[in-house]
Amino acid sequence: MAMKKSLSKRHSARAFFSLYFVSSAFVFLVQPAVGLAFVPAMDGRALSAYNLLIFSGAFVVQWGLGLAVDGFQVPGLTEVPSFQSAMDVFLMCSIAS
Repeated sequence: MAMKKSLSKRHSARAFFSLYFVSSAFVFLVQPAVGLAFVPAMDGRALSAYNLLIFSGAFVVQWGLGLAVDGFQVPGLTEVPSFQSAMDVFLMCSIAS
């Protein structure tokens, strides 16, 4: 019985991540558009600035998730529920955007 539950969780996770990857594929098309939006002499600088923004955004999101996990542990949640709560907040913010 436990094995069936584990398999169904795997399938639902696969379906969720497949939907997530398909729906976020358009983000990868932005980089060529940034490069083509500038004259050839400036496209390297534009792409470097774009990459800096992407990596800075990833850093801020990861740092924010760490702060949220720590914040959820203050009222007494254990580690796993703190991570789940932080990811729930991240999911709500992602849906809202």
